[in-house]
Amino acid sequence: MKIGKDQTYSRELNSSLVLQMLSEGPYSGTELADELSLSNATISSIIKSLEKLGIIRIKESTSISGYGRKRVLYEINPTYGYILSINISNLHAVIAISDLHHQIIKKSDIPIEKYDAEAIHYIVDETKKLIGEDIQKQTILHIVISVPGRVNLKTGELALSKQFDSELFKEKNYIQNAFLGEFPNVDITLINDINLQAIGEQYSGNLKDVNNACYLSIDYGVGGAIFINSKLFTGDLGYAGEFGLIKYHKDNQYLPIDEFISLRSLCDQASKMLDKKINRDELFKLYENNKDIHQLVINSAHILGKSLREFIEVMDIAKYVLSGRVTFFKDEYLFAVNEELKDLINQPEVTFSLFDSDIEILGASYVGMDKVLKKIINKSAE
Repeated sequence: MKIGKDQTYSRELNSSLVLQMLSEGPYSGTELADELSLSNATISSIIKSLEKLGIIRIKESTSISGYGRKRVLYEINPTYGYILSINISNLHAVIAISDLHHQIIKKSDIPIEKYDAEAIHYIVDETKKLIGEDIQKQTILHIVISVPGRVNLKTGELALSKQFDSELFKEKNYIQNAFLGEFPNVDITLINDINLQAIGEQYSGNLKDVNNACYLSIDYGVGGAIFINSKLFTGDLGYAGEFGLIKYHKDNQYLPIDEFISLRSLCDQASKMLDKKINRDELFKLYENNKDIHQLVINSAHILGKSLREFIEVMDIAKYVLSGRVTFFKDEYLFAVNEELKDLINQPEVTFSLFDSDIEILGASYVGMDKVLKKIINKSAE
């Protein structure tokens, strides 16, 4: 239960609690009052204010049998505005527009040869095309940009990414500024792509209603996110969750596990084994048809399991979700990871993500909406 107060707590907080509940689904005024321990008069005043702003609307009004009164359900107004997400990873940029009910209105997936200044401005141009004439720029409420690199939580800057050209770091907030040139009045959030995926999984996937958990993405590289008490743990600067940096000793090498288990690494190892260049699509086919490559992949799953042991014993977190194209290796991969964890006291649960590529769009929708609601609450309190 979320507890509000009629006098001690400010109207701003009460409005925030009401919007938080309505963002989870429709409620009547009476239900909001009961759930938040607020008077009907307080809820009625807040609802009127939020309706006037246009952020909430009546979903339905039905008669209560025998009494002549009506039960009115309120909801977030999905067409109040839109969240624009730009997800940059794996040499692609996925641009999407979502409403405030987290429904994707438009989406475009464009290939990118490399991440340099030219590519960023190309993405901005493609974003303008996607918005088109039917959606006005003024209705874009927030822009969420996800990137495969470290984003400084305190400054909002891209601090480190091997995939981005060095010229993007010569100017502070280069990526944000490129979008601000086209959307000067829209707030922008830059966020690590894996953190965004994890937030999507938390709201609607295998991390829903889980207090403590870890989300690991194993694809071109290895990344992760950690939830403690249902909150994304970011560390002091926002860099927490870099599971790919966990060290592992193999063949007289002591290197980050990214160098052993990422798809990039597996392709490199397979190329050496077969003495020819192997890409990711070929790796998946070889996994099914080549005994040696199959064993290479399964061995990498055992490395992941062994590496997770130490983390599990230190952190006492028992829920893990694996995502990325490593899921193409299916249950045998998952079994190999769990095989290394079966004798732990805190028996962990390791599963695959429920989502496909749209998970980042979902995460962006929730992050953007949270920013929008906070801004509306601050404006209503003025």
